[in-house]
Amino acid sequence: MRGINKVLILGRIGNDIVLRQTSNGRSFVDLSIATNRNINQNDVWVSMADWHRVRFWGKEAEISVKFLKKGVPVAVEGALRSDSWIADTGEKKYFSYIHGERLHLLPVTKEKSEVISQ
Repeated sequence: MRGINKVLILGRIGNDIVLRQTSNGRSFVDLSIATNRNINQNDVWVSMADWHRVRFWGKEAEISVKFLKKGVPVAVEGALRSDSWIADTGEKKYFSYIHGERLHLLPVTKEKSEVISQ
C-alpha cells in the first residue's frame, strides 16, 4: 500500500527570508510559519501559536524572497520530511520540516489576537 504524506498549512511568516545556496549552487529558503489555535486557559479562550519549519527550493525559494516578509500570510502545500546526520560529537541529530511543494501568496490583512508561547 502506498502511503500519503501531505501537509497544508495557512499561517503567517515569522522571520525575514534569506535566500541561501548549496555548495553546488541550488537555491533554497527556510521559512518559519506560525499557525494559531484556540485553547481554554482558566475559562478564557486564548490563541496559541504553533511554529512550523518549511523549506522551499528553486523557483519557490526565489519567489519567497521577493514577496514574503515577517508577518505576511501564506499558505503552503508540502510533505513532512526528516533528515538526520552525525554531529561532530558523534551524536545522531534529527531535523524535521515541511518540504514545500507549492506556495500560495495571500492578501495581507490585520488581525488582533493574544498569542502565548509554550
